[in-house]
Amino acid sequence: MSRAWRLADGPDRMATLAVFLANGFGMGAWAAAIPALKAHLALSDGQLSVALFSFACGAFISMPLAGWIGARVRTGRATLAAGVAFAGVLVLPSLTEMLPLLCGAAALVGAGTGAVDVLMNVHAGTIERRRDAPIMSSFHAAYSLGGMAGAVLGGSLAGMGAGAILGAGATLCGVVVLGAARGMQAGVIAPAGNPLAVPGRALWTLGLLALLALMIEGAVADWSGTLIAQGGADVRSASVGYGAFACAMAGGRLSGDWLVGRLGATRIVGAGGALAAVGLSLVTWVPTPLAGAAGFGLVGLGLANVVPAVFSATGRLGAAAAAAVLTAGYAGLLMGPVAIGSVATAANLSWGMAMLAVAAAVVSILAVTSVVFAPIRHGAEPR
Repeated sequence: MSRAWRLADGPDRMATLAVFLANGFGMGAWAAAIPALKAHLALSDGQLSVALFSFACGAFISMPLAGWIGARVRTGRATLAAGVAFAGVLVLPSLTEMLPLLCGAAALVGAGTGAVDVLMNVHAGTIERRRDAPIMSSFHAAYSLGGMAGAVLGGSLAGMGAGAILGAGATLCGVVVLGAARGMQAGVIAPAGNPLAVPGRALWTLGLLALLALMIEGAVADWSGTLIAQGGADVRSASVGYGAFACAMAGGRLSGDWLVGRLGATRIVGAGGALAAVGLSLVTWVPTPLAGAAGFGLVGLGLANVVPAVFSATGRLGAAAAAAVLTAGYAGLLMGPVAIGSVATAANLSWGMAMLAVAAAVVSILAVTSVVFAPIRHGAEPR
């Protein structure tokens, strides 16, 4: 890509980074607000799980719809519209006083973030293809940093209730998205793909990679502290595992574009899966704070660029394919904690972590035995 084109692309890239940051920020605020919502409505664990399931249902419904929209509306415009809508619905759960209303509001929040996820990744893919260089990791780094900032803000406002947390999250999210409107290009009509066609080998592989990687992420987020606590750590020390995981993932994504550009996505994803498997094996056998920080840090570093590489490759298969892979990944994110909980109930938590180590090894094997990442480096279509 010429220098002139790169300069022209700069505002569009920065605006898209802002949308990733805003979506991550909104989701960090939502996660921080969940305990306050539970307390405000005096929900049991089972009732809260119904509300969270409603959130997931909203996302599952909106993702294929967003893929359909992305094939009919210019990607930049669709991304901005979805971002504004997400900011608009984010505060709604804090305004409810009954579980059915909370479920409806949570479904709208899930639908909002699901639509933004699909559309912003499709638009980021168009920018990456114009530049003919790997830049997807930088977008996902912005999402990770936004999520961390949203969680920190939410924690600082926790004493003021869910309304303050979600109100601040919605306001800042909306301001950032609207501020991005000036720099974001209208974009292109994303290739549609055929949502009714039988998925090809490349799509099955990419969907499985997304599912496994996000399954591990979800399980680490929910169970890392419990595993370390079972090793005898106090509550504060038990949190070091997830802290190391999140920081390593953000750092890995900040350097991911440089690494993919020099080594290729196949090597990065293959080595990343192997690194995550080593880290999970370590915490399986040595669940102490020190080993947990080291092990989960390796997991975060290893997985950092798996999902960005998957979405880069998926963008070449059309908007419907992007929606399908994102939906598969989201399913993994939700399934991971449940699967680990089931294994922990039937056996113990260490066996659950061992299962995740196997999943990480499968990620590594799939990366090096398939050719789905070839277009990121060589410009060919995935097969």
